[in-house]
Amino acid sequence: MKKTWIAVLHLKYRNPTNIYQLAGKVYANMSANITMFGNQETTLTELKKQNDELLKRISSNDGTENAQLDIDTQTDTVFDLLKDLIYTVNKIAKGNKSIIVFSGFDYNDEPAEHAIPDKPIIRKAVDGKTKCSIKLFVEAQINADRYRVETTTTPLDPTSWKEALEASRNNLELKDQTYAKEVHLRVLAGNTHGWSIPSDTVVFVPR
Repeated sequence: MKKTWIAVLHLKYRNPTNIYQLAGKVYANMSANITMFGNQETTLTELKKQNDELLKRISSNDGTENAQLDIDTQTDTVFDLLKDLIYTVNKIAKGNKSIIVFSGFDYNDEPAEHAIPDKPIIRKAVDGKTKCSIKLFVEAQINADRYRVETTTTPLDPTSWKEALEASRNNLELKDQTYAKEVHLRVLAGNTHGWSIPSDTVVFVPR
């Protein structure tokens, strides 16, 4: 297995100030090298918007529990955007350290082997927050930085599976499903080196 470099989030704790500083660095670097990273203007614009909001909440922190909750919530929003961008950077860089440096992200301390994730496990499927939505909770997989949900209503046809959602989280919510129509779901875990084999299938009836 070839050893390569990979962009990483060297943030053991979601410290709001550290995440704000990293997001600012990534925004500046990727914006300055936008042609290298493809069409990421929309994501970068959203990153700047949410990061500015994070700074606002940090600056206006009055020490109350509600203020800290607002900061924590906004920190998670910025962190999730960084995870989306780091996936894009690694996909484009393909182990090239120079490209990672241009992104503003840190890279692993030395080249390392990176395997495709193992088969994911769906822990449970429940009703989502909105009508006719489904929330899946998936066991986090080592080496995985993306999860993809596929669905079908005709599981006996192996060609019928279609991608419904791809995200950096391992709790996944599908919206706008067909009311009272049984749907079969499976999840794949992935990284820049490829996708795992699909999870076992679960069946759900949206309400």
